[in-house]
Amino acid sequence: MILIVGEDQDALLYLRNRLNLAREENINDYLHAAVGTLGEEKVAVSCVGIGLSLVGINTATLLSVYDPYLVINIGCVASIKGTLHQGDIFIPERYYVEGIDYSGDGKTISGQLPGLPPFFLTEPSLAEKAESIGYELGGKFIERASLLSGDMRLLDEPEYQQKLKMRYAGYSRLTCYDNSSYGVALACYLRKTSLLSIKAVNYEANAVSERLNFRRKGLEAMPFIGRLVAGLLLNLSKGR
Repeated sequence: MILIVGEDQDALLYLRNRLNLAREENINDYLHAAVGTLGEEKVAVSCVGIGLSLVGINTATLLSVYDPYLVINIGCVASIKGTLHQGDIFIPERYYVEGIDYSGDGKTISGQLPGLPPFFLTEPSLAEKAESIGYELGGKFIERASLLSGDMRLLDEPEYQQKLKMRYAGYSRLTCYDNSSYGVALACYLRKTSLLSIKAVNYEANAVSERLNFRRKGLEAMPFIGRLVAGLLLNLSKGR
């Protein structure tokens, strides 16, 4: 089975509508899933929310229920570098987190949970395959790089943006920021489940003019992401 998660129902709507629905399941009062097939793949689709703690708990719960071999994480990110612009597609290769610092113990670095790696990885073959399928579809610029997650909205916090720029100045591949993906990556790492994230850039962190339309711009990219995911599932089915 493949688990597809998103930060809200709008991000999942395109794929949810294409799902050959078998059943709806209530995991608990707050977590629900649609189960069915996309192509030849059995799929569960669920909204895991926003906020790293909530997303991590919800993803871990879904992993224990469905035991997927792959998690596909979709949604939106903010671009914190000039290489990606509104409407572009971002595929994270590394997942970092902001707001965690246990470096005082002399054993970890900032952004690292004790006993765990300083970042989590996407399998290179999955990221390359998704990028290739995306370019075959055409019409979108796609970049693979590193993602930073945290629990602040960059859109409203210019001082926080500046802090991130100073703190991560040496991380040349750190390109985008969101409020969910590290939680998904942590749950997948602990469960030893493969993860692929495909995200739409809905605004550039310093672009004040994009504050009015960032939600719409994110939603406009979801059909493309849906087609990319459908193409990836077809490719995975043929590969077995």
